[in-house]
Amino acid sequence: MLGRIWNWWRGKTPLVDAFLASPVAFMSLTGLFGGRMGLGLVAYLAWVGGLLLPLVFRRTYPRAMFTVICLVSLGQVIWNVPPLPANVAVLMALYTVAASPSFRWGLVALVLTEAGAFMA
Repeated sequence: MLGRIWNWWRGKTPLVDAFLASPVAFMSLTGLFGGRMGLGLVAYLAWVGGLLLPLVFRRTYPRAMFTVICLVSLGQVIWNVPPLPANVAVLMALYTVAASPSFRWGLVALVLTEAGAFMA
């Protein structure tokens, strides 16, 4: 019985990835009650959604997911949005790309992440 559940669970990678991102989403929801770092409710939810929603496709489209999260983070730097709890998504995306068989993509992801950290 456990084998059937495990096989069903493994076939639902977006569902599994959403489950793995849920602690970060919960951590980000605490920002709704503890102050939104000077952002309005809609802006806060938009930034958090832009950072966390791509994680649902973490294993299906790893490079596209990393690109979207990097662009949202770049937008944070450009519009001077303070760091959010959802910025942990950058590290999750970096891990996903770095764990792929391609060394070059992992290296590019590492350089982009470090450049973003330097800009922030």
